[in-house]
Amino acid sequence: MRPGGKVSAVLLVIMINPFEHHPDNKNILKNNKKSTIISIKKIEEIFNKKVNELDEKAPPTWGYSQKNLMNVLDELLQSIKTN
Repeated sequence: MRPGGKVSAVLLVIMINPFEHHPDNKNILKNNKKSTIISIKKIEEIFNKKVNELDEKAPPTWGYSQKNLMNVLDELLQSIKTN
């Protein structure tokens, strides 16, 4: 109360964006990973190395299965990620 018996009120209006993330979540949602740049030449070297490895081995009697091919592709992807 103010002197003289009058009541004063202050109304504070804050506009909040309903689509904005909570401040505690902003740090969690940030992409802290550094971008990785790999050149096409480096990828080509990795592919050529894998092709040479496969050329040195005799192919399976009944040829390569889908599982074999998926394993080779997975190995290539892992090699690219680590380089």
